Amino acid sequence: MAKIIHLLSFLILGTTAMAQTQIDPDSVMTVVLNALTTEEHTAHGNIDSLLAAGSWEALAYWDMTTPKTVESLQEAVGDRYSFGESEFQIDLIDPNNPRQVGISVKGQYRRSDYTLSLFTEANGPKQQLDIWYIDEKYLVIELDKLRIFLTHEKSYYLLD
Repeated sequence: MAKIIHLLSFLILGTTAMAQTQIDPDSVMTVVLNALTTEEHTAHGNIDSLLAAGSWEALAYWDMTTPKTVESLQEAVGDRYSFGESEFQIDLIDPNNPRQVGISVKGQYRRSDYTLSLFTEANGPKQQLDIWYIDEKYLVIELDKLRIFLTHEKSYYLLD
């Protein structure tokens, strides 16, 4: 948990200072940026098993309409994504009160390769979600021109 808090602090406070200096290619910021801007889908294990291994918490995101730079990274509010065999739940954290869920969306999903089709009604998909990276600890998804970096670790914002 301390690592996540340190990562988030680094993301917020470090962006301005780093813009003025050379960025270490091994820094957390660079690793997150590289994960968010990858051009190749990568899965380190069975995608279905990795998705269902527990809830995922959003830590950072990159708006794909902005340059692929550390300065373009933004802190996420900690939205939670959970996947079962065919069901999903997305808890969108209230940006005005990060200890509360603002909206919760539940439904069914179908996976085809690296794409999830999310259904909340019987009449068709509501959303397409693309998986760009997944392993036991991290997940990168694309949704509406946003790439989101998620982890299984819990931040201090969330109450289970």
